[in-house]
Amino acid sequence: MKSFRTICAISLLLSISPSVHPHVRWFIEGKSVPDVSFSIDMINILTLIAAAGLVTVSWFFHKSKSNLLSTLLNKPLVWPCQLDWYLMVLLLNLTLVTNLMMGDFIAPNLLIHPQWIMLGIIIQFAAILVSAISISITGIALILVGIGLPLFFPTASGFDYFFEVTGVGLAYLLIGPCINRVDRKLHHHFDFLKCYNLSQLIHGAISVIRIALGLQLMALAIHNKLIQPGAALVFLQEYPFYNFMQLSGFSSFSHLNFVFAAGVFELVLGALLVAGWAPRFIALCLSIIFITTTLVSGLPEVFGHLPIFGVLIIILSAGSITPREKRKKSSE
Repeated sequence: MKSFRTICAISLLLSISPSVHPHVRWFIEGKSVPDVSFSIDMINILTLIAAAGLVTVSWFFHKSKSNLLSTLLNKPLVWPCQLDWYLMVLLLNLTLVTNLMMGDFIAPNLLIHPQWIMLGIIIQFAAILVSAISISITGIALILVGIGLPLFFPTASGFDYFFEVTGVGLAYLLIGPCINRVDRKLHHHFDFLKCYNLSQLIHGAISVIRIALGLQLMALAIHNKLIQPGAALVFLQEYPFYNFMQLSGFSSFSHLNFVFAAGVFELVLGALLVAGWAPRFIALCLSIIFITTTLVSGLPEVFGHLPIFGVLIIILSAGSITPREKRKKSSE
């Protein structure tokens, strides 16, 4: 009975597992990180079983031929004039504005050298201004910034944001001609884009941004939790209320168990996004996660995750399109 209660409780992590802040290093910068490792115990085994359950459910949704499920999970939501992408641009710009006000570059834990602070301000300010003229050009700039992050910052910290920044940049490059008049004129000057029609560019942008978010989650899970659990452990010691399992009466569910569960589910959710298995269902799970974390963490979390909320809106709106449907739409 106790094992049944434990696995049921762990299953709750399907909806709120990465409550350990995805960017835990925002909160522990400068603190000593202990060298700890996971052990094989019953709780961690049950966590792996619950994660396998999530994969199974996603596979079932992905393969289901039910008309009702197909409609709920796959049918795109039609936004007038690609409004969801405009919202994505707005949310990213709000994040950049917040960074300018707080003196940050991309993220609080990416500490830029004092002599380069003005350059960081100019880059972010230029990205905001240029996005009002050309989304594609802003996308090229974001790709260059994303590639530069692991080069100009400590490799691990810079790599945490590589997929997010470059993925959004590439998605901007693809979606630009579909939502911006200037980019539509530039469309024919990009040799690798001019052979694709606008419908193909939209589907490409959605796929890129979905895969980028998945890779971002996987990178954060591996770096911040599974390989270096000490970082998330320090965070939980500072903010123990995030371990809702202990608060729910499961006293044996240690902080280290919680870090393992958060890392495993973050890794699995990211992998499922990359694989494209029921992306709307996965995006719904992630939306619950980020909304819950936002309510617990407050305003810093809101502004830090605005671009992710924009990505989730796009994935939720797009649903999923089978290869056969893609070929049909491309031929129209």
